[in-house]
Amino acid sequence: MLPDSRFFDMLRAYLGKIKTPYNKQNLIEQLSSFFCREQNRKNLLTLLDDFDEKIIATLILIPEATQKKLSDFFSGEYVPSEIAARISNLTDRLIIYKDESDKDCSERLYINPLLEDLLAPRIDIARIIPEAQYASRTEGGSFSISPEFIASVVCYIAERPDLCKADGDLKKIDAARLKTVFACGTVPVQTLITALLNLSLVKRNENGISADYARLLSFAEFPPKKQYAYLAAAASASLDRERLRSYAELVLDLAASLPDSGVTKRTLLRCMLLLGSSERAQSRFRALIDRSHGKSDDGSDERPPFERIIDTAETFGLFSVAGKTKEDDAIYRVGKALSDEEKTNTSARFVSINSGFTVRLLPGLPLKTLLPLSIFLRVVNFDTTVEFEIDKASVIRAFDFGYTAETICSLLEKYASHGIPQNLRVSIEDWQQLYSSAILYTGYVLKLDEKNSKLIEKNPKAARFIQTKLGEGIYLLNIRSDEDAAAFGKETGFDCIGKINNLGAEQRTIESSARTKSDTADRAPPSF
Repeated sequence: MLPDSRFFDMLRAYLGKIKTPYNKQNLIEQLSSFFCREQNRKNLLTLLDDFDEKIIATLILIPEATQKKLSDFFSGEYVPSEIAARISNLTDRLIIYKDESDKDCSERLYINPLLEDLLAPRIDIARIIPEAQYASRTEGGSFSISPEFIASVVCYIAERPDLCKADGDLKKIDAARLKTVFACGTVPVQTLITALLNLSLVKRNENGISADYARLLSFAEFPPKKQYAYLAAAASASLDRERLRSYAELVLDLAASLPDSGVTKRTLLRCMLLLGSSERAQSRFRALIDRSHGKSDDGSDERPPFERIIDTAETFGLFSVAGKTKEDDAIYRVGKALSDEEKTNTSARFVSINSGFTVRLLPGLPLKTLLPLSIFLRVVNFDTTVEFEIDKASVIRAFDFGYTAETICSLLEKYASHGIPQNLRVSIEDWQQLYSSAILYTGYVLKLDEKNSKLIEKNPKAARFIQTKLGEGIYLLNIRSDEDAAAFGKETGFDCIGKINNLGAEQRTIESSARTKSDTADRAPPSF
């Protein structure tokens, strides 16, 4: 497949002068026999250096490798120009060859199949994935993501939904406040909020951001390791569903592959590149779609966010620093968050409550248990143990969510080590009475006469539209638009309903008209 000039230059280098007439196939057979001679094979092995063997090992481990993939793989050890020069050298020596058959893609690099059996014994993965050599060790634990941390951040979001700017970064006032609440600092909090937003577990609204508890509870059904892997992948970039799943699995595979002794960050990235390259290849159909959108098959248009994933995984403590090499590079081991988890003791009590309404939470409860509790708690201090408070604002927030005093007390009793203080129970009940004494509604209100009000309460089709009964013949409906309101009339058989009376809009129109007349009178010239 080579151009003639390149083809004959290569053959002359190994076979000498080419006599005419010639047959290309015969020349190729002569060149192939060159690699079957024992002395030539010995010479070839003798001339291999460490760099050669690293590249050969990488080409065997990374399917369809390109020069760019090799440059990424050896980033930090060799510069791209060194990689390019060595690939050219190995190509000239016929140890590797380039597949140039697909003109739309980068050249793929492969080992010469005539040399695979010769080179196989020289392939040692330790050349490219070396174990770290400790010069010093780091004692003491570092931050590690946990169900308590996720629940605490969700608590804070519920308390202060406007904590983020439009770009998702923390506001200065909240960043300063979070430093006093979270002993781990603001970086893990910011990273988690980014991940929750990218996973749509937290959503933006007119007030800032708010937790989607239904989606959070579904997410909490995943095993903890899988939750953390998804959060690490989601915090690195906004990804589609397939890539998010793929990168989350990659984090778990990476954790399962690391030696107990630990590796440097450079080696971590290499392991991730190897594992990512060994994933199942794109389907032909998918590759054609990508190409039609101007994307190349080798991913050169969009580099996988492996380095960012490693950074977020480090922030969450999925990989923790265990020491340093003599070159002062950090050595990472799998963090306790991805280590084997202990089974939760469902009969144990993890919550203590004092008479000052302070709630202390010990580690051990899963996220799916903590999320219902977080709805009526306010995080005060996150450290080895987590300290919350219950106050009127947090309890009213729970009432807005649909909780009652009985719901809150029963949840606390389930996990409290010494029960609920009587004064807390009384306060929650008082706050419920206060909450029920004044309710502000927004929405569509239906007013009926006595006859029709009796009919609608017995109508099963209408019952699903009624959110609450405000009074005799007055109902708040759970509909959100004029079109839904019109559909309600038809579906329930109330054809007598006329147009929707928007009293607020009519009042605003009257006020606007009055202001306009007043302004006109003020601007009118004086009359004589």
